[in-house]
Order: sequence, then C-alpha cells, then structure tokens
Amino acid sequence: MEKLNNAVLEKDFIKDKIFRTSNIALATMICTSFPLEDVNWEEPRYPQFKFERSPKLERFVTRYRQGRLRIEPQRFFNKLNIVKGILQFDQFRFGIK
Repeated sequence: MEKLNNAVLEKDFIKDKIFRTSNIALATMICTSFPLEDVNWEEPRYPQFKFERSPKLERFVTRYRQGRLRIEPQRFFNKLNIVKGILQFDQFRFGIK
C-alpha cells in the first residue's frame, strides 16, 4: 500500500512549482486552504487543477493521502459547489463538452 500511495503522490507532484491533480475530491480539499491557480483543459474529460506548490501544500496532501486530514462536511460541500461552478463556467466559456 505504501508504494501505491507514493506512486499516486508522485503522479500529482510534477517537478516544477505547480502542483496538479485531476482528483476533484483532493482539489476541493486543497481549495479549502489554498487558492486555485488555474484549470488545465488539455484532456477535457479529466481537467487538471493547478495550485502553487509549497512545503505546506505537500504536507497538506500527505495528510490527505494518509487519511489524517479532517474538515467540516458543510465546508467541504460548499467548496465543492464552487469548484464545480468553475468547471461549468470554463466548459461554457471554452465550448468544452
């Protein structure tokens, strides 16, 4: 299991200053504490959420992967609605189906 978690984590952390993930649940959790920088639509079925990479963000994601990150459910769902709204607006604006 440890190798799987590390592989997934390495997949999300690209070796630059941007953290990217197509996992909407993870992106929503990150949005509760960090600003969303951009959404990449190169693959329309799996948009990538972009965040500025930092040691604090890495610790946050590690805690998420380990199941140690807790958040009030209402706060999560409020943020999820905002993230979905961003996706819908981008789809409309760019004509993505």
